[in-house]
Amino acid sequence: MQETWRPSSYILTRRMSHLLRRVSCLALTFGAPAVLVPILLAGSAALEGGAARASERSDRGGPRFDDGVAAVFRRRCVRCHGSDDSGADLRLDSYDGVMRGGEQGPSVIGGDLANSLLYLKVTRRSRPAMPPKSRLSPQDLEVIRAWIDGGALP
Repeated sequence: MQETWRPSSYILTRRMSHLLRRVSCLALTFGAPAVLVPILLAGSAALEGGAARASERSDRGGPRFDDGVAAVFRRRCVRCHGSDDSGADLRLDSYDGVMRGGEQGPSVIGGDLANSLLYLKVTRRSRPAMPPKSRLSPQDLEVIRAWIDGGALP
C-alpha cells in the first residue's frame, strides 16, 4: 500500500496538538490554575481541526504547480525572478526555485497563506508589494491562493 503524502503543516499540527494535551495533563497533575487547562485543551482541539483540513487537502490532491501557477509566474514574475541574478535571490521559474525561497526566507508554505511571503507580497500585505508597478488580476491571485492553500504541490 502506498503511503499518503502529508504536508509538513499536517505533521506539525498533529505534534503540537499532542504536546498541548500532554501539557494539560501535567497541569492538572501539578495543580495549575483551573483556567489554564481548558485553554490548553481548546488549543489542542483547534490544532486537530487544522491537521484534519490539511489532511483533506492532501487526500483531495490540491492544485499542482503546473496547473496554472507556473503560467502566472511566467507571465508576470519571471522577467525579474527567473534568472541567476534574480531580484531578492528568488526564482519563480521552477517549482524548486519557488519552494527554496530567497533572501527573506521561504516564499511559500503549503497550506499556510498567512505565513507564505509570496502570497503576502502579491496581495500587497507585505512591502515591497509585487509586482511593483501593477497588481495581479483577481483570477491570478485566486490561482496562487488555491495552490498554496491546497498544499503547494509540485
